[in-house]
Amino acid sequence: MKPAAHSSKSKVALLVPTDFSAAARNAAHYAVQLGSQIHARIVLLSVIEMDTSETVLSNWKKLEAQMRKTATRDLEKLRTELRAVAKTADIQCEITDGIPFEEAIARYAKAKTIDLIIMGTKGASGLKKIFEGSNTAQLMEISPVPVIGVPAKAVYTGMKKIVYATDFKNAFEETRRLAKIAALFNASIFVMHCLPSKSSKRQDRNIEPELINKAQYGAITFHQVNSDDVDQAIGQFIKKTGADMLVMFTHQRSFFEKLLGQSVTRSMAFQTRIPLLAFNRPVS
Repeated sequence: MKPAAHSSKSKVALLVPTDFSAAARNAAHYAVQLGSQIHARIVLLSVIEMDTSETVLSNWKKLEAQMRKTATRDLEKLRTELRAVAKTADIQCEITDGIPFEEAIARYAKAKTIDLIIMGTKGASGLKKIFEGSNTAQLMEISPVPVIGVPAKAVYTGMKKIVYATDFKNAFEETRRLAKIAALFNASIFVMHCLPSKSSKRQDRNIEPELINKAQYGAITFHQVNSDDVDQAIGQFIKKTGADMLVMFTHQRSFFEKLLGQSVTRSMAFQTRIPLLAFNRPVS
């Protein structure tokens, strides 16, 4: 991520997709407050979900025009609402189209050189979350840039403590990537690694200084937790540290992974009460 700056061309770019729901509006408020802290450029994006092929559009021109008119009106209303909270915020309004929703956002983010996407999450449980899914959780799996999922009642109070839950497969490189964002806020990074409760394995005591050295960032500590319930262990560690954000790395799952169960990252996107920042990990 680029360092914060005051010139419009070099500002960190935050993309805030919205469907104008309560959860999306809350995410937009979170984004504008976070963005104001680092002088970021904020792009409010409305996605018109329709097939953009010539055949379809020729039959739906009037509908598309009406949808764009409505989206423009609603975006301007939201921008006015946000500027009442952050008067000096750099907020732009954009409209794109395409289906499905999350793929349209990912394409836009890649084309417009976005640094970070911020979206709302409503939360779900049991079979509902497995079968209905979530636009935010699905976007986390395919996005070319990091995605922050903001719970419906989350309020931005600063970015001082970040918990990074890792399986330790790529911890050094992933901590280095995370440190670039943490540095914008001078935030501390708590690297958490969970092992089974009966495991006698201990990470080398030199792990912490090596993480600091590889990331070139001093505010990093390493913590090993033993538990058979990873989701629960992460939740307890978040509470213990008073974290402002949880960070995980995910990847686009195969058909069989989707069939057999949820990834930990997707599960936490629904369960955590603080924002979840997800980076896309390339499939090895």
